[in-house]
Amino acid sequence: MTHRNERRIRRTIDDTPVDDIPDLADASIARIERRVTTEYARNTGT
Repeated sequence: MTHRNERRIRRTIDDTPVDDIPDLADASIARIERRVTTEYARNTGT
């Protein structure tokens, strides 16, 4: 992970109320899963 991304994530977490962090994590996981699925499809031609 780049330093810029790390700072952005830390700032986002610092600015996020504790109760909202699970939602933030779920959104991040969903974004990563979509990216992986898209890359897999692109690489396998499916």
